Amino acid sequence: FVGSAYVNASSVYVSNDSGVTWSAVSGQPVGYFPKRMKFSAAEKALYITYNNVAGPNDAGNGTVYRYAISGTWTNITPAWQAMNNLTFGYGGLALDAKNPGTLMVASDNIWYPDVQIFRSVDSVSYVNPSVDIC
Repeated sequence: FVGSAYVNASSVYVSNDSGVTWSAVSGQPVGYFPKRMKFSAAEKALYITYNNVAGPNDAGNGTVYRYAISGTWTNITPAWQAMNNLTFGYGGLALDAKNPGTLMVASDNIWYPDVQIFRSVDSVSYVNPSVDIC
């Protein structure tokens, strides 16, 4: 898998022949470009944080997706963002290789309410951030 900085077109591509040819992954979100991607071999899933602005001083709006290589895209953006009527992109992404489905994502370059870090232990739902991190 490889990501590109296209915002209004496909931005995630896959090669099944060691990079000789590439094709856009079907069904992917449009309007964002991938900031970070991590593959979970145990889950056969690709996790992706997205933004719609390159930065560095503005990350615009963003989202987080999980792509099961069987072909299913799932929007796993933390609900906390929408519940608090906030707009920000996502940058940081970490997977726990010993505990499949456990991941952390971080907001990307926002001034207020500072950086937010979210943790999931089931690939979908997150623990709400309890502390702003400066």
